[in-house]
Amino acid sequence: MLIGHIDAFERGKLYGWAYNPDDAGEHLQIHVHCGDEVVADGLAKLPRRDLPDAGIGSGDHAFELVLPPRIKSVDDIVVTARSSRHGDIVLPMIEKTNQQLNTVLQIYSSRYNAALKQLKSEIDDVVVEVGTLRHATPAVRAGMQSDVEDRLASLEKRIDSMEIFLVRIDETLLRLTVQQKHRRTWSFSRMFKPSNG
Repeated sequence: MLIGHIDAFERGKLYGWAYNPDDAGEHLQIHVHCGDEVVADGLAKLPRRDLPDAGIGSGDHAFELVLPPRIKSVDDIVVTARSSRHGDIVLPMIEKTNQQLNTVLQIYSSRYNAALKQLKSEIDDVVVEVGTLRHATPAVRAGMQSDVEDRLASLEKRIDSMEIFLVRIDETLLRLTVQQKHRRTWSFSRMFKPSNG
């Protein structure tokens, strides 16, 4: 059975992946439909680092397609993945709330990683100072000890603030997840609705 997903639609480009678990070497053909017209197509053969961890072959099953400027939303299109031997599937679309979650996660992740990097650098500096303290004369040690204690107190405050930061991330994600459950309005049924003619 074919699997895949639309992950994002940003700046006129559609991002996603498609995979045939029964034939890991096959690269699926992607077609983007707007009504009866195919407005973009290509192969799902781009490498992506997160795919192997998710069990998606060796990772070269992503795609990136440029859509016509008139396409403003994923609500305007239907995307299919086709296997030469195993048929077609319609790829599920990313929902607006999922896009919000992804954006929030990217923002928080970059901020958190920057804060962690700075914190690690400061901890490394303190470790060096503590090592110096061990070998210093009593007079030098007395002068350095106060500085090290101040820096350790500062680091403790920074760690506390990072814990608060993580709590805020949890609260924000929980709020968005609850909103998502209450706002599920997009449905695949519109793609299969019988015509009135």
